[in-house]
Amino acid sequence: LIAGDALPAGMRWQDIADMVYSVHRPTGEFPTLIDFCLFPGADSDYSTIAISVARCVSDHLGCPTLCDGTGIGDTAAPYWSVLCTQGQWFLTDDADTDFADGSGGPVRIVREISPPCFPLDVQGNLLTAS
Repeated sequence: LIAGDALPAGMRWQDIADMVYSVHRPTGEFPTLIDFCLFPGADSDYSTIAISVARCVSDHLGCPTLCDGTGIGDTAAPYWSVLCTQGQWFLTDDADTDFADGSGGPVRIVREISPPCFPLDVQGNLLTAS
């Protein structure tokens, strides 16, 4: 089964998998999109987990990464994202871009930020200082 497949009646992804993702090849400044439909860890930690995964990908592959920045932006608008590039983090506006809605515009950097970023354990839970 892949993320786009229909599941048998009454079954949920959580019942059969720890992680579900799909890979897309959009055009634009970010040529690969990995969409996590199900990721281990608490849903309440979504933004911090997304940032932690983006950091891992950027560090390991040496490429810029962009992830959803919902809850981090300056307003409640849905078009905020977080860019990690060469160890630096930026709040970006992704309205009218390939990343957000396929409109074709570039992601716009708003300012440098220091988001919370923690390592993940093998179950996808955040490892925070206690």
